[in-house]
Amino acid sequence: MPQHLPAGDGAGLGVGAAAATAGDGPGFARHLSERAAIQGADRERVRSSAVWALVRRHEARVSVSGFDRDDARAGSEAEIEIGFLTRAEADGGAEDRYTVAGFVRDPDGRLRVRTLRFYDPVSRRRGGEQPLPGFP
Repeated sequence: MPQHLPAGDGAGLGVGAAAATAGDGPGFARHLSERAAIQGADRERVRSSAVWALVRRHEARVSVSGFDRDDARAGSEAEIEIGFLTRAEADGGAEDRYTVAGFVRDPDGRLRVRTLRFYDPVSRRRGGEQPLPGFP
């Protein structure tokens, strides 16, 4: 059965979802590798993005779910990819994406997110990337 991680649960990617829901760019960026490349942006650009003010203004809520062993791939001990579903909701509607997070082991030994790629939630990787509008 896939695991559901609501924002704020304190476990793994749920912590990032909680920071995103709070519009906390610095909190979100703490989970990114120094070598992060998210939709063409480095960690500092993600941290200081104008998207966080937009999230706060619209009181958006972000959750992650649908974790499954079939969606995890290990390139090595220092590189792992995990696929899962992401949902961003606000009063104006919702955006759903299948998200692939690429983790790398940073020099301090911790695994952190290096890449986030977004896809259609139905066709997933087969349909080509679908970046999130305005992010970062």
